[in-house]
Amino acid sequence: MSTANCHNRKVPLAYLPLKKEDCARAGLVRRGKTEDGRRVRLEATAKGTKILQEGRRRRVESLAKAVSALSEKEQKQLEELTDLLQQVIRNL
Repeated sequence: MSTANCHNRKVPLAYLPLKKEDCARAGLVRRGKTEDGRRVRLEATAKGTKILQEGRRRRVESLAKAVSALSEKEQKQLEELTDLLQQVIRNL
């Protein structure tokens, strides 16, 4: 796992809100030009992609652990509410 020093502590990079300039300097993104030159296109590098994937894996693992702690009835309720929330989002 890639880490950075933050307030004298090692912190996973995926936890830090980084500015685009910091991400480029750290080799996490590449800058690409747009047609009109007024905007910048950022693309994750292999290193940046790996960090994003690590962060996602940790979040999914954490969520799965939290859901597994619920009762069967609560898990069913959560599933039904998730379906309802997806309907709401589709209608936005």
